[in-house]
Amino acid sequence: MIELPKNFTPDQIDELIEVTFNPTINLNRITSFSGEMICTESKVYLLPQEYGALFAGKCFEYSEVLSYKRSLIAGYVIQLKSGQEVRLSNVFGKMRAGITEVLDRHTKA
Repeated sequence: MIELPKNFTPDQIDELIEVTFNPTINLNRITSFSGEMICTESKVYLLPQEYGALFAGKCFEYSEVLSYKRSLIAGYVIQLKSGQEVRLSNVFGKMRAGITEVLDRHTKA
């Protein structure tokens, strides 16, 4: 996963933004923040909603995704080939379906 500069904002994304979700993002089961999951044609950006937040943003390419699945009632897990995982919470119904659809489109051959 790429670590973005702490002052990184969505207007610095140089690709067309396809879709944006607003889950709670938990990168290691301990550290979580309310953020934006911004999907472009080649990358997924995980940005804190307040850009001066304690946590820097992260970014990964679809080619880094190993698997993704529903987790418990309102959760979702994206496992990366590096062994890192992104856990999303407060992901229900249409949001989960939307995230699945985007990942399916970009990671299935």
